[in-house]
Order: sequence, then C-alpha cells, then structure tokens
Amino acid sequence: MQGPFEKYEHITLRIKGFYRNSKMYGRLERYNERGSLVEKSEYNTYGKLHGKLERYENGKIVAETYWNNGKPEGKAKIHSAKGTIISEYISGEKIGKETLDNRVVRNYGGSRRLSVGLNSLERGGESTQGLNFRFYQNFLRFGQGYRLNLEVGVDIIKELNEGIQSLPGLSLSLSRLLFDHEIKLIIGTKELSVLGFQREVGISYRYIGVFNIAGLDEFQIPEIKISKIEDLKRFEVNLIFEIN
Repeated sequence: MQGPFEKYEHITLRIKGFYRNSKMYGRLERYNERGSLVEKSEYNTYGKLHGKLERYENGKIVAETYWNNGKPEGKAKIHSAKGTIISEYISGEKIGKETLDNRVVRNYGGSRRLSVGLNSLERGGESTQGLNFRFYQNFLRFGQGYRLNLEVGVDIIKELNEGIQSLPGLSLSLSRLLFDHEIKLIIGTKELSVLGFQREVGISYRYIGVFNIAGLDEFQIPEIKISKIEDLKRFEVNLIFEIN
C-alpha cells in the first residue's frame, strides 16, 4: 500500500492516515463512532510510533505520551478530574516515581531479569568455553536512567587445565540507560576452583532498541560483556529475558 487512506464504518470516518512502503507513516488520526477525534499519533519510516501521541475525550486532551521508534520515551501525562498523573520512560521502561500533582503514586524501583549466555575464558593464549546463567535483581533506580543491580550467577565451563566446573559468582552492577543503549559496569567475585574467590571487574553493552536488519524489525543485539578475573580474560554474549 502507498499513499493516504481513510477507513469508514457506515458513513463515519474512523481512521485517517498515510502508508509508505506498506507501512504506516506520518500522522494517524482515530475517531469514535460519533466522528469525534480520539487519538492523534505519528509513525516513522519503519511503521513504528515515533513522536507525540495524544488522546482526546470530548475535544480535550486526556493523555500525552512521546515515543521513540515504537517505545515510550520521556514524560507521559494522564489528565483526569483527580489531577495529572506524570510518569517517565527511558527506552520503553518506566523509571523513577509516578506522581499525581506532585504527590508520589508509585515508585518504579525494581525489575528482574534472567540472562543465559556463552562465555570464553583465556589465560596465556589458552582458552576454554562454557555456558553461564545469571539472575538480575534491580533494586534502585535514580537520576536519568541509572540502575543499581544485584547479580547472582553460575558458569558451567571446562576450567583451564581442569575438568568441568561450576563457577558461582556474585556481583553488583551500575547500568546507564541512554535512549536505546545500556552500558553496565560490573564489580564482584567469582569462585575459581583453583584460586578461590577472585574479584571480577568488567563492562557490558546492550542495544535495547529495535531496528530493521534482514527484514527483522524487532531484532535486538544481545548483551556483550568483557571482564577480567585475576589474569583471566573473559568474554560473554548473553540473551536477557524480563521475568516481571
């Protein structure tokens, strides 16, 4: 489909918009059965919500949100007889406090994730590979997109010069969301069977937005992590699943 379109029910206009390359593009307007405007939004070249979305009742704006490539971004407002509820999003995730006329309604302070990935350990030119499983509990969010996380995990790996080992670990991480990007700093301990508990420090990167690649609009880059444990270099590629 290409060009402007209108959808009617009986003789009443319900939807008016524009298609480009068979995807919604530009302004889209929705109307109720009486022909009154109920929603106005914008779409980008990928057919995803992008820009301001407004909802109306009786000709008045009752909700305002901003979208970035299909995800809510920035402040969202809901207007009612009780007042205005304001919440904030970064890359589609509610952060901080939701307020009703400056009174805190809810604090979005925690989230849980499960990570499954492949890892590689290297020491002195010798490397070995394995699997890792990790549980994340975010217990503090502050500022613009900062999160403090507790991570508990275990590796199943053929340790260097040893047999198959399970290597438990515990760490704290500080992550920063910036639009569709997440950078995470990690410090913790990893129990190596030969060396005992050793400090691990590292950094990870994840692109949490969506983009078009090979026709897959929802493709996401998994987390890529590089860290160091004593004289061991460590590399991970992880898939992360939200579990709440």
